[in-house]
Amino acid sequence: MASDGVHRDVYTESGPCGILNMDAKRSLRRPLPVLITGVALGFGSLLYLTYRRDPVRASRLERIRPLAGDQLIPEPIASLTHAITIRCHRQELWPWLVQMGAGRAGWYSYDFIDNGGQPSAKELLPQFQSIAVGAVLPALPGATEGFIVVAYDPEHFLMLGWPSQGEAYMSTWAFVPDEVGSNHTRLIVRGRAGPGYHFHNLPLWLLKLTAPLGHYIMQRRQLLEIARRAERSHRNI
Repeated sequence: MASDGVHRDVYTESGPCGILNMDAKRSLRRPLPVLITGVALGFGSLLYLTYRRDPVRASRLERIRPLAGDQLIPEPIASLTHAITIRCHRQELWPWLVQMGAGRAGWYSYDFIDNGGQPSAKELLPQFQSIAVGAVLPALPGATEGFIVVAYDPEHFLMLGWPSQGEAYMSTWAFVPDEVGSNHTRLIVRGRAGPGYHFHNLPLWLLKLTAPLGHYIMQRRQLLEIARRAERSHRNI
């Protein structure tokens, strides 16, 4: 009540007469990890609903099926499998996999992230059609580090690994093209991370929460772009 006898409501930034000040202060003191977790879970739920009909979604059998290289990380902290059906023969798909790598044909994903902004090749490059066990597929243009060709069987599987000092491989990346009918190939891709996996020194709990989402975004783009290139090449034969 003001001195002139007229009642006036007084508002602060927190509410009338500061009544909500304590609650507001408590909410502002919420730990950053809690907020990050909430955002990630909400965004992840939205992506999951979309993923149920996603063309890169692997079937249950594909997710549990043993693939080349699984034995290199027998107890992974994460194992993510995606797959896509491509309208072409397996032998037509293989050259697109062989030439991957920054400074080569690119990774066919978001080039501004993993290829220095250089567009991934839209055609087959004869100079990058030969690979060998131990060869390095650079992660970024000009980098000396990258994925090592661990093993391969032409037209059947390509096994890549990221080396680690404490263990044989920090992560592995398998590409397995399976023919599923006339002119159709199912490309199954699996990424596995070992106990020593790290990324920009993020804590393990946060890494487990965010890495699958980041991997899904990049892997989805890569599979869709590989399919687009291989199918276009198949039509031109």
